[in-house]
Amino acid sequence: MARDNLSIMINEKLIQAINWETLILVCNNDTNKACKIWDKYNKFFTFPISSNFSLWAINLNISINKLFEIYTQVCEDFKLLPHHTKIVCCGDDNWPSQINFFEYSTRVLYCLGDVTLLKKNNVAIIGSKSPQKETLAKLDKVIKALIKKDVVVTSGLSFGLQGHAAVKGLAINSPIIAVIATSLGQYYPKSHKKIQDFIAGEGGVVVTRVAPNNKNLKLNILLRNRLMSALSSAVMIMEERDGEGSIQIADYSLKNDRKVFFFGVLKDEDSITWPKDLIEKGAKTLRYPGDLARFINGTSQTKKKKKKKSNNDDEGQLTLF
Repeated sequence: MARDNLSIMINEKLIQAINWETLILVCNNDTNKACKIWDKYNKFFTFPISSNFSLWAINLNISINKLFEIYTQVCEDFKLLPHHTKIVCCGDDNWPSQINFFEYSTRVLYCLGDVTLLKKNNVAIIGSKSPQKETLAKLDKVIKALIKKDVVVTSGLSFGLQGHAAVKGLAINSPIIAVIATSLGQYYPKSHKKIQDFIAGEGGVVVTRVAPNNKNLKLNILLRNRLMSALSSAVMIMEERDGEGSIQIADYSLKNDRKVFFFGVLKDEDSITWPKDLIEKGAKTLRYPGDLARFINGTSQTKKKKKKKSNNDDEGQLTLF
């Protein structure tokens, strides 16, 4: 009986995921529009769209033939999902509700590994694709300090600092949240396949919002970055040059009330302008690697007061939506 119940539960998740990806395509990849429709008709999306194509075609303002074509292709693509995929839908116990308030959000996540990590306190480590040795030494100290405070490291598994962050965390047996820009079973960059597989198997959780067989890598990298920002309690820029991707992630995070940190010494580098720009937008500077973990957990009395003020500000921001 328990096995039957489990099968039913898995099928319900699969039904919702197929419905969601069909809806995304019907909305021409407009996720904000898709979210509004999903939230409005949520209880009906637990049933397959195929159970009443004509009714859904009317509600979605699309021809029955076109809806059938999209739905059939999505079902075919889902055969490519790895066998041990865990589908987490909005409203599930393991759903990271913090992502719901972000633009371009999603209602379905595809995971391999320990999905309970998605709701844990975590910090996204971002930065240059070609970091300096001094930065990597600081990174090692930052990660060890975070782990001591039970803060999980989040990585996009990109080249450079993100990949280093994942490897350094795994080296000291810390679980990693890896947010990838491909569907499960694919790899970008391909050279990080072993890292990604290890995280999925025994080193944490690999999570993506990318549907099976979706090959729009340019868009998916952008959505990966936004998901990584939304999942995280804070973002840490270890090192970066002007105009590179990490600054875009930081800027997006600050606009969505996420904390952004970097080391204060970067302010004094004449070759880059982003530190001063981000400080004006609300980013905070750190002196020592251990400061980040203390800021995240608010261990000192002064920091607790600051954190309380920040929470009130966040609540005020949320009322604007």
